[in-house]
Amino acid sequence: MLTSAYGVVLVLAQVTLSGPWLRTTERSCCDACGVEKVAIAQEIMRLQTCPNWRVRDNAAHALRRFDWRCHPEIVDVLATALLKDCHEEVREES
Repeated sequence: MLTSAYGVVLVLAQVTLSGPWLRTTERSCCDACGVEKVAIAQEIMRLQTCPNWRVRDNAAHALRRFDWRCHPEIVDVLATALLKDCHEEVREES
């Protein structure tokens, strides 16, 4: 009986102490342009790894609408696709 009471107290203490006031959350959006970093990472992953050329073409098109000054990794990804992608439509979009 005493053990189960300690278990309940322990669970309640963890829930209380792990509240939002103690967490250091990282913003998921870019401070300058407001774009979610996850969206950019997903499009980069699609462009680099998807076997379907249409999906890669759409990803290259989607990456063009992001600001390259805030996210310079986009330039590298598009340049690599421009030089090395096996389908000409993806190279053209890049």
